[in-house]
Amino acid sequence: MNKHHPTRKGRRYLRKRQVAARYGVDERTVDRMTRDGRLPPYIYLPGSRLPLQDEDELDRRDDAAAARTKPVTTESTAA
Repeated sequence: MNKHHPTRKGRRYLRKRQVAARYGVDERTVDRMTRDGRLPPYIYLPGSRLPLQDEDELDRRDDAAAARTKPVTTESTAA
């Protein structure tokens, strides 16, 4: 297991500090975002007390949020 990026079964997990850096927020804000559902629940690997986030799940949520907020453009065919 990599000290900076714990992995299990081909998945990569981020520590709270890394999630905070990813979103440009404080670690306490990551806790709040997790509690209120803006981030997925923490994952605890066997034998660890460190709260982790699944990087793939964060990517999926970011992609979905970007798709929801993407502006709709229409092309004009008038010349």
